[in-house]
Amino acid sequence: MYAGISEDTVANWRRSSSAFSDAVTRAEAEADVALVAFVRQAAQTDWRAGMELLSRRWPETWGRHDRVDVELKLQLRRLAAELELDPQEMLAEAERIVARHQPWPAPPNS
Repeated sequence: MYAGISEDTVANWRRSSSAFSDAVTRAEAEADVALVAFVRQAAQTDWRAGMELLSRRWPETWGRHDRVDVELKLQLRRLAAELELDPQEMLAEAERIVARHQPWPAPPNS
């Protein structure tokens, strides 16, 4: 809902009026710029604001990967059970495959 107007109605208005659609697009872009400026300002006194901005802009480098790791491990366990294989062996084999295709040397096993 936008100010009591359904999303379908707004979508219809945008399709029927390029001027309205352009105005909405401009307003959304201006809001984005203002919000990014607000977060950048907050990052000067709170590192978490900066970290959030970095993780959203460059998720591969700065994003949280622990959630992905947990999901992958859950999927690995399900697949191992379905195929009647050892999940630890599957994980070790997957890590060997990834290590062979990395452009950098793998760290030594500890």
